[in-house]
Amino acid sequence: MFLNILLIVLGLGILALSVTIILHIFLPVPYVPTPHKIVERMVELAEFKGDEIVHDLGAGDARLLIAAKRRYPGLTVRGCEVVPTIWFLGKLRSWWSRVPVDLCCGSIERADVRDADVIFLYLIPSLMAKLEKKFDLELREGTRVISSAFTFPTKKEVYSEMVWGKKVFVYEW
Repeated sequence: MFLNILLIVLGLGILALSVTIILHIFLPVPYVPTPHKIVERMVELAEFKGDEIVHDLGAGDARLLIAAKRRYPGLTVRGCEVVPTIWFLGKLRSWWSRVPVDLCCGSIERADVRDADVIFLYLIPSLMAKLEKKFDLELREGTRVISSAFTFPTKKEVYSEMVWGKKVFVYEW
């Protein structure tokens, strides 16, 4: 009985890993978790008052949203992740940490961010270019965007600094 359960769990794990590997062949972004020191600094740079609506596009395992919500419990936190197995990992982390995170599985380009006060990003340049156009059309004046490592093609940051070997950029729309 125990051996059967172990084999089923092992088989599901191998299947999930295989799906993730196959999806990453066709998707433009790799899963690279943001280091915890950078997560903490990005949360600080957001300058939360405590009741904002926060989005993380390409949320991965939801660590940025969990860190922000832990520090500011009044935040509404929403994430979007395209890879189902990574999305599931984010759901598990949220459940395990007992920090409620609204995490959807889908395209960041179709995510509705019109209500965002703050947006977190750690994405590749081609997606940053697409999001710059999207943000110009959808974001409210004053929305802050905090990006790790990558810049927008034409938007000028209001602040940037090196954090643990990576540059973090703060933008304001």
